[in-house]
Amino acid sequence: MSEQTPPQPSGEPNSQPSGQSSGSPSAEGQPQAQTATGYPYPYPYSYGQQAYGQQAYGQRPAAPGQAQRTACAGILLAGLFMLLGLLCLLPSLFSAANQNMVSSATGGNLSEVRVGGDASASEKIAMIELSGVIADVQVSGGLLGGAVDLVGRLRGEFAQAAKDDAVKGVLLRIDSPGGTVGASDRIWHMVSEFKRTTGKPVVVHMGGTCASGGYYIAVACDHLIAEPTTITGSIGVVLSTLNFSGLLKEYGVKDVTIKSGPNKDLLNSTAPPNEEHLAIMQTMVDETYARFTEIVAKGRPIKLEKVRQLADGRIYTANQALKHQLIDAIGYQEDAFATVRRLAQAGACQLVRYRKPPTFADVLAGNARAPQLNLDDLLGQLQGPRLLVLWRGR
Repeated sequence: MSEQTPPQPSGEPNSQPSGQSSGSPSAEGQPQAQTATGYPYPYPYSYGQQAYGQQAYGQRPAAPGQAQRTACAGILLAGLFMLLGLLCLLPSLFSAANQNMVSSATGGNLSEVRVGGDASASEKIAMIELSGVIADVQVSGGLLGGAVDLVGRLRGEFAQAAKDDAVKGVLLRIDSPGGTVGASDRIWHMVSEFKRTTGKPVVVHMGGTCASGGYYIAVACDHLIAEPTTITGSIGVVLSTLNFSGLLKEYGVKDVTIKSGPNKDLLNSTAPPNEEHLAIMQTMVDETYARFTEIVAKGRPIKLEKVRQLADGRIYTANQALKHQLIDAIGYQEDAFATVRRLAQAGACQLVRYRKPPTFADVLAGNARAPQLNLDDLLGQLQGPRLLVLWRGR
Protein backbone atom coordinates (compact mmCIF):
# COMPACT_ATOMS: atom_id res chain seq x y z
CA MET A 1 0.00 0.00 0.00
CA SER A 2 1.40 3.40 -0.87
CA GLU A 3 2.17 6.00 1.90
CA GLN A 4 -0.41 8.75 2.25
CA THR A 5 0.48 12.41 2.75
CA PRO A 6 -1.12 13.99 5.87
CA PRO A 7 -3.79 16.54 5.05
CA GLN A 8 -2.65 20.20 5.01
CA PRO A 9 -4.24 22.87 7.23
CA SER A 10 -7.12 24.80 5.74
CA GLY A 11 -5.85 27.64 3.56
CA GLU A 12 -2.20 26.53 3.77
CA PRO A 13 -0.66 25.26 0.52
CA ASN A 14 1.62 22.28 0.60
CA SER A 15 4.97 24.02 0.42
CA GLN A 16 7.14 20.95 0.89
CA PRO A 17 9.74 20.52 -1.85
CA SER A 18 9.32 17.46 -4.04
CA GLY A 19 11.20 14.44 -2.87
CA GLN A 20 11.06 15.31 0.83
CA SER A 21 8.75 13.94 3.44
CA SER A 22 6.57 16.27 5.47
CA GLY A 23 7.25 14.28 8.61
CA SER A 24 10.35 13.77 10.82
CA PRO A 25 13.91 14.72 9.75
CA SER A 26 15.40 12.47 7.05
CA ALA A 27 17.98 9.89 7.80
CA GLU A 28 20.68 12.14 6.36
CA GLY A 29 20.13 14.64 9.26
CA GLN A 30 18.14 17.24 7.33
CA PRO A 31 16.50 19.98 9.52
CA GLN A 32 12.96 19.67 10.70
CA ALA A 33 10.10 20.86 8.59
CA GLN A 34 8.91 24.44 9.16
CA THR A 35 5.47 25.95 9.14
CA ALA A 36 4.52 29.08 7.27
CA THR A 37 5.51 31.14 10.35
CA GLY A 38 9.08 29.83 10.24
CA TYR A 39 9.03 27.95 13.58
CA PRO A 40 10.15 24.28 13.64
CA TYR A 41 7.78 21.80 15.20
CA PRO A 42 8.60 18.17 15.94
CA TYR A 43 5.13 16.98 15.02
CA PRO A 44 3.66 18.95 12.12
CA TYR A 45 0.56 16.77 12.05
CA SER A 46 -2.79 18.44 11.75
CA TYR A 47 -5.35 18.67 14.52
CA GLY A 48 -8.53 19.72 12.91
CA GLN A 49 -7.91 22.75 10.73
CA GLN A 50 -4.81 24.14 12.52
CA ALA A 51 -1.29 22.80 12.78
CA TYR A 52 0.05 21.76 16.18
CA GLY A 53 1.77 24.65 18.01
CA GLN A 54 0.60 27.41 15.68
CA GLN A 55 -1.72 28.98 18.24
CA ALA A 56 1.00 29.00 20.94
CA TYR A 57 3.91 30.16 18.79
CA GLY A 58 2.70 31.39 15.48
CA GLN A 59 0.54 34.35 16.64
CA ARG A 60 1.78 37.49 18.43
CA PRO A 61 -0.37 38.99 21.23
CA ALA A 62 -2.16 42.21 20.37
CA ALA A 63 -0.26 45.41 21.28
CA PRO A 64 -1.72 47.32 24.28
CA GLY A 65 -3.91 50.25 23.36
CA GLN A 66 -3.30 53.91 24.24
CA ALA A 67 -5.74 53.78 27.16
CA GLN A 68 -3.92 50.80 28.67
CA ARG A 69 -0.53 52.50 28.34
CA THR A 70 -1.89 55.71 29.94
CA ALA A 71 -3.40 53.78 32.86
CA CYS A 72 -0.13 51.92 33.48
CA ALA A 73 1.87 55.16 33.38
CA GLY A 74 -0.54 56.78 35.86
CA ILE A 75 -0.24 53.87 38.28
CA LEU A 76 3.55 53.92 38.07
CA LEU A 77 3.68 57.69 38.61
CA ALA A 78 1.37 57.51 41.64
CA GLY A 79 3.49 54.74 43.13
CA LEU A 80 6.64 56.77 42.57
CA PHE A 81 5.16 59.82 44.36
CA MET A 82 4.09 57.67 47.30
CA LEU A 83 7.56 56.11 47.54
CA LEU A 84 9.32 59.49 47.41
CA GLY A 85 6.97 60.91 50.04
CA LEU A 86 7.69 57.99 52.35
CA LEU A 87 11.43 58.38 51.86
CA CYS A 88 11.18 62.08 52.70
CA LEU A 89 9.11 61.38 55.81
CA LEU A 90 11.38 58.71 57.27
CA PRO A 91 14.27 61.11 58.17
CA SER A 92 11.81 63.34 60.05
CA LEU A 93 10.46 60.38 61.99
CA PHE A 94 13.94 59.13 62.89
CA SER A 95 15.05 62.64 63.84
CA ALA A 96 12.05 63.02 66.13
CA ALA A 97 12.88 59.75 67.85
CA ASN A 98 16.56 60.56 68.23
CA GLN A 99 15.97 64.04 69.64
CA ASN A 100 13.32 62.88 72.13
CA MET A 101 10.56 65.02 70.71
CA VAL A 102 7.81 65.24 73.30
CA SER A 103 4.41 66.86 73.30
CA SER A 104 4.26 70.22 74.99
CA ALA A 105 2.83 70.23 78.49
CA THR A 106 0.53 73.03 77.46
CA GLY A 107 -1.08 71.02 74.68
CA GLY A 108 -1.74 72.43 71.24
CA ASN A 109 -0.33 71.17 67.97
CA LEU A 110 3.29 72.16 68.62
CA SER A 111 5.94 69.83 69.99
CA GLU A 112 9.22 70.55 71.74
CA VAL A 113 12.73 69.51 70.83
CA ARG A 114 15.39 69.95 73.49
CA VAL A 115 18.42 71.57 71.83
CA GLY A 116 20.49 72.42 74.89
CA GLY A 117 20.54 73.18 78.58
CA ASP A 118 19.96 70.79 81.46
CA ALA A 119 17.87 67.81 80.37
CA SER A 120 16.73 67.14 83.94
CA ALA A 121 15.53 70.71 84.57
CA SER A 122 11.81 71.42 84.81
CA GLU A 123 12.09 75.06 83.70
CA LYS A 124 12.63 75.98 80.07
CA ILE A 125 13.83 78.72 77.75
CA ALA A 126 12.12 78.72 74.35
CA MET A 127 14.29 79.38 71.32
CA ILE A 128 12.33 80.91 68.43
CA GLU A 129 14.06 81.26 65.08
CA LEU A 130 13.56 83.91 62.40
CA SER A 131 15.69 83.47 59.29
CA GLY A 132 15.57 84.46 55.66
CA VAL A 133 13.81 87.39 54.04
CA ILE A 134 10.93 88.62 56.19
CA ALA A 135 7.60 88.37 54.40
CA ASP A 136 4.09 87.27 55.34
CA VAL A 137 4.51 84.17 53.18
CA GLN A 138 7.82 82.44 52.50
CA VAL A 139 8.10 80.24 49.42
CA SER A 140 9.37 76.72 50.01
CA GLY A 141 10.72 74.01 47.75
CA GLY A 142 9.60 70.39 47.62
CA LEU A 143 7.99 68.25 44.97
CA LEU A 144 4.83 70.30 44.80
CA GLY A 145 6.11 73.70 45.90
CA GLY A 146 4.40 75.39 48.80
CA ALA A 147 4.45 78.34 51.15
CA VAL A 148 5.11 78.95 54.82
CA ASP A 149 3.09 81.48 56.83
CA LEU A 150 6.02 83.14 58.63
CA VAL A 151 4.01 85.57 60.77
CA GLY A 152 1.50 82.85 61.67
CA ARG A 153 4.26 80.43 62.67
CA LEU A 154 5.92 82.97 64.94
CA ARG A 155 2.57 83.95 66.47
CA GLY A 156 1.90 80.30 67.32
CA GLU A 157 5.32 79.80 68.90
CA PHE A 158 5.11 82.96 71.00
CA ALA A 159 1.60 81.95 72.11
CA GLN A 160 2.95 78.54 73.16
CA ALA A 161 5.73 80.19 75.17
CA ALA A 162 3.24 82.60 76.76
CA LYS A 163 0.84 79.97 78.09
CA ASP A 164 3.50 77.51 79.29
CA ASP A 165 4.36 78.46 82.87
CA ALA A 166 7.53 76.35 82.67
CA VAL A 167 8.91 78.68 79.96
CA LYS A 168 10.73 81.50 81.75
CA GLY A 169 11.93 83.46 78.75
CA VAL A 170 12.56 83.47 75.00
CA LEU A 171 15.79 83.41 73.03
CA LEU A 172 14.92 84.95 69.65
CA ARG A 173 17.53 83.98 67.06
CA ILE A 174 17.50 86.29 64.00
CA ASP A 175 19.46 85.72 60.81
CA SER A 176 17.81 87.98 58.25
CA PRO A 177 18.60 90.91 55.93
CA GLY A 178 15.07 92.26 56.49
CA GLY A 179 12.07 92.25 54.20
CA THR A 180 8.70 93.94 53.87
CA VAL A 181 7.69 96.77 56.19
CA GLY A 182 4.32 95.22 56.99
CA ALA A 183 5.62 91.80 58.08
CA SER A 184 8.52 93.32 60.04
CA ASP A 185 6.20 95.68 61.91
CA ARG A 186 3.72 92.91 62.74
CA ILE A 187 6.46 90.74 64.24
CA TRP A 188 7.86 93.72 66.18
CA HIS A 189 4.37 94.29 67.63
CA MET A 190 4.05 90.57 68.44
CA VAL A 191 7.29 90.57 70.45
CA SER A 192 6.34 93.80 72.23
CA GLU A 193 2.95 92.39 73.24
CA PHE A 194 4.49 89.14 74.44
CA LYS A 195 6.78 91.05 76.79
CA ARG A 196 4.00 93.33 77.99
CA THR A 197 1.44 90.61 78.72
CA THR A 198 3.73 87.90 80.13
CA GLY A 199 6.59 89.79 81.74
CA LYS A 200 8.96 87.16 80.33
CA PRO A 201 12.28 88.48 78.95
CA VAL A 202 13.23 88.16 75.29
CA VAL A 203 16.90 88.17 74.28
CA VAL A 204 18.06 88.42 70.66
CA HIS A 205 20.92 86.33 69.35
CA MET A 206 22.00 87.74 65.97
CA GLY A 207 23.33 85.30 63.41
CA GLY A 208 25.35 86.19 60.33
CA THR A 209 23.00 89.05 59.41
CA CYS A 210 20.48 91.02 61.43
CA ALA A 211 19.90 94.10 59.31
CA SER A 212 17.08 96.47 58.38
CA GLY A 213 13.81 94.63 59.09
CA GLY A 214 15.70 92.11 61.20
CA TYR A 215 17.05 94.93 63.35
CA TYR A 216 13.56 96.54 63.35
CA ILE A 217 12.30 93.44 65.17
CA ALA A 218 15.38 93.06 67.39
CA VAL A 219 14.96 96.43 69.10
CA ALA A 220 11.69 95.20 70.64
CA CYS A 221 13.72 92.81 72.81
CA ASP A 222 15.33 93.30 76.22
CA HIS A 223 18.91 92.47 75.27
CA LEU A 224 20.71 92.27 71.92
CA ILE A 225 23.73 89.99 71.45
CA ALA A 226 25.58 89.81 68.13
CA GLU A 227 28.21 87.32 67.03
CA PRO A 228 31.66 88.78 66.30
CA THR A 229 31.04 88.48 62.54
CA THR A 230 27.43 89.70 62.50
CA ILE A 231 26.35 92.36 59.99
CA THR A 232 23.67 94.62 61.43
CA GLY A 233 22.24 98.11 61.07
CA SER A 234 20.98 99.18 57.63
CA ILE A 235 18.34 101.33 59.33
CA GLY A 236 16.27 102.76 56.51
CA VAL A 237 13.49 102.21 53.98
CA VAL A 238 13.70 101.56 50.26
CA LEU A 239 11.05 101.59 47.53
CA SER A 240 12.23 100.66 44.06
CA THR A 241 10.82 99.72 40.69
CA LEU A 242 11.96 99.56 37.07
CA ASN A 243 10.85 101.96 34.35
CA PHE A 244 10.74 100.71 30.75
CA SER A 245 9.31 103.81 29.07
CA GLY A 246 12.56 104.66 27.25
CA LEU A 247 12.93 101.12 25.97
CA LEU A 248 9.33 101.03 24.77
CA LYS A 249 9.72 104.36 22.99
CA GLU A 250 12.76 103.05 21.14
CA TYR A 251 10.70 100.17 19.75
CA GLY A 252 7.59 102.23 19.04
CA VAL A 253 5.47 100.85 21.86
CA LYS A 254 3.06 103.30 23.49
CA ASP A 255 1.57 103.12 26.97
CA VAL A 256 -2.22 103.25 27.06
CA THR A 257 -3.55 103.63 30.62
CA ILE A 258 -7.14 104.55 31.48
CA LYS A 259 -7.37 105.78 35.06
CA SER A 260 -9.89 107.35 37.40
CA GLY A 261 -7.53 109.98 38.74
CA PRO A 262 -4.12 111.52 37.99
CA ASN A 263 -2.37 109.50 40.68
CA LYS A 264 -4.01 106.13 40.16
CA ASP A 265 -1.03 104.80 38.17
CA LEU A 266 1.68 105.66 40.67
CA LEU A 267 5.06 104.37 39.48
CA ASN A 268 3.65 103.06 36.22
CA SER A 269 6.64 101.22 34.72
CA THR A 270 5.56 101.84 31.12
CA ALA A 271 5.07 105.63 31.39
CA PRO A 272 7.79 108.27 31.90
CA PRO A 273 8.48 109.05 35.59
CA ASN A 274 6.10 111.65 36.96
CA GLU A 275 7.56 114.17 39.43
CA GLU A 276 4.29 114.44 41.35
CA HIS A 277 4.16 110.65 41.71
CA LEU A 278 7.75 110.54 42.92
CA ALA A 279 6.98 113.20 45.54
CA ILE A 280 4.02 111.18 46.83
CA MET A 281 6.11 108.02 47.16
CA GLN A 282 8.95 109.94 48.83
CA THR A 283 6.48 111.10 51.48
CA MET A 284 5.53 107.48 52.18
CA VAL A 285 9.17 106.45 52.48
CA ASP A 286 9.91 109.37 54.81
CA GLU A 287 6.97 108.54 57.06
CA THR A 288 7.96 104.88 57.32
CA TYR A 289 11.58 105.87 57.98
CA ALA A 290 10.42 108.18 60.80
CA ARG A 291 8.56 105.29 62.43
CA PHE A 292 11.63 103.05 62.10
CA THR A 293 13.93 105.56 63.80
CA GLU A 294 11.41 106.22 66.58
CA ILE A 295 11.15 102.47 67.24
CA VAL A 296 14.95 102.23 67.47
CA ALA A 297 15.12 105.21 69.85
CA LYS A 298 12.37 103.64 71.98
CA GLY A 299 14.08 100.27 72.18
CA ARG A 300 17.68 101.40 72.56
CA PRO A 301 19.38 103.82 75.00
CA ILE A 302 20.00 106.28 72.14
CA LYS A 303 18.41 109.67 71.57
CA LEU A 304 16.36 110.13 68.42
CA GLU A 305 18.78 112.70 66.98
CA LYS A 306 21.66 110.23 67.34
CA VAL A 307 19.60 107.44 65.79
CA ARG A 308 18.94 109.59 62.74
CA GLN A 309 22.66 110.15 62.33
CA LEU A 310 23.27 106.41 62.42
CA ALA A 311 20.25 105.58 60.28
CA ASP A 312 21.52 106.56 56.84
CA GLY A 313 21.15 103.00 55.54
CA ARG A 314 24.70 101.87 56.21
CA ILE A 315 25.53 98.51 57.76
CA TYR A 316 27.69 98.01 60.86
CA THR A 317 30.01 95.33 62.14
CA ALA A 318 29.43 93.92 65.61
CA ASN A 319 32.18 96.08 67.08
CA GLN A 320 30.81 99.22 65.42
CA ALA A 321 27.27 98.42 66.56
CA LEU A 322 28.47 97.92 70.14
CA LYS A 323 30.31 101.23 70.05
CA HIS A 324 27.15 103.04 68.89
CA GLN A 325 24.95 101.18 71.44
CA LEU A 326 22.96 99.47 68.69
CA ILE A 327 23.61 96.19 70.51
CA ASP A 328 24.38 95.27 74.14
CA ALA A 329 27.07 92.60 73.81
CA ILE A 330 29.07 90.38 71.48
CA GLY A 331 28.76 86.66 72.02
CA TYR A 332 27.33 83.35 70.88
CA GLN A 333 24.18 81.31 71.46
CA GLU A 334 25.33 80.01 74.84
CA ASP A 335 25.88 83.60 75.97
CA ALA A 336 22.38 84.56 74.88
CA PHE A 337 20.97 81.51 76.70
CA ALA A 338 22.76 82.49 79.91
CA THR A 339 21.50 86.08 79.57
CA VAL A 340 17.86 84.98 79.26
CA ARG A 341 18.20 82.86 82.39
CA ARG A 342 19.77 85.76 84.26
CA LEU A 343 17.06 88.23 83.24
CA ALA A 344 14.36 85.68 84.11
CA GLN A 345 16.06 84.93 87.45
CA ALA A 346 15.86 81.23 86.59
CA GLY A 347 18.16 78.41 87.60
CA ALA A 348 18.95 75.37 85.48
CA CYS A 349 16.80 75.32 82.33
CA GLN A 350 16.30 73.31 79.21
CA LEU A 351 16.65 75.10 75.87
CA VAL A 352 13.75 73.96 73.72
CA ARG A 353 12.61 74.67 70.19
CA TYR A 354 9.07 74.32 68.89
CA ARG A 355 8.11 72.13 65.97
CA LYS A 356 4.85 71.36 64.26
CA PRO A 357 4.70 67.64 63.34
CA PRO A 358 4.87 67.48 59.51
CA THR A 359 2.02 65.97 57.57
CA PHE A 360 2.46 63.99 54.38
CA ALA A 361 1.32 67.05 52.43
CA ASP A 362 3.97 69.15 54.21
CA VAL A 363 6.66 66.71 53.12
CA LEU A 364 5.57 66.77 49.49
CA ALA A 365 5.30 70.57 49.57
CA GLY A 366 8.73 70.94 51.15
CA ASN A 367 7.35 72.50 54.35
CA ALA A 368 8.62 69.84 56.76
CA ARG A 369 11.76 71.85 57.43
CA ALA A 370 10.35 75.15 56.15
CA PRO A 371 13.05 76.29 53.76
CA GLN A 372 13.36 80.05 53.84
CA LEU A 373 12.71 82.51 51.09
CA ASN A 374 15.75 84.06 49.42
CA LEU A 375 15.90 87.51 47.89
CA ASP A 376 15.25 86.31 44.34
CA ASP A 377 12.12 84.49 45.52
CA LEU A 378 10.91 87.60 47.36
CA LEU A 379 11.38 89.93 44.40
CA GLY A 380 9.77 87.35 42.13
CA GLN A 381 6.56 87.22 44.17
CA LEU A 382 6.17 90.99 44.48
CA GLN A 383 3.64 92.05 41.86
CA GLY A 384 4.35 95.76 42.23
CA PRO A 385 6.40 98.30 44.18
CA ARG A 386 6.42 97.66 47.91
CA LEU A 387 8.02 99.39 50.88
CA LEU A 388 10.95 97.35 52.13
CA VAL A 389 13.16 97.50 55.19
CA LEU A 390 15.77 95.35 53.54
CA TRP A 391 19.53 95.37 53.16
CA ARG A 392 19.95 94.70 49.44
CA GLY A 393 23.60 93.79 49.62
CA ARG A 394 22.66 90.19 50.40
